[in-house]
Amino acid sequence: MAKTTPTREAETVAAPLWATANQAQRLAELTAKTNDPAKRSTSPPRCSLLGNASGKVLVEQEGDRLFKIVEQLRRLFIEYREQPGHQGLTEAHKIISALTSTMPTASPKPSPSISS
Repeated sequence: MAKTTPTREAETVAAPLWATANQAQRLAELTAKTNDPAKRSTSPPRCSLLGNASGKVLVEQEGDRLFKIVEQLRRLFIEYREQPGHQGLTEAHKIISALTSTMPTASPKPSPSISS
């Protein structure tokens, strides 16, 4: 349930979902290294809930194989963020290229003909 901010007697407005009182602290949290205590201290619990829900939907819709690939990519990007010289980005590009080369391509639908 979204927080609400009172305006007039019976009127309420939903507060922004990602609003923060301290923008500098939020920026520091977003750009911190994974092992930096600032990384998780200001992170809203909704982030974990969203990640867990996304993972469940991915497994339900596409199966365990794609979920494992997404998790592998997530870890590679984290490693690359932590160690910019790390080969994680190169490995991630290879995985994504392999995925996109095996994806089915959509055939264009024929335009409906206009009869006179």
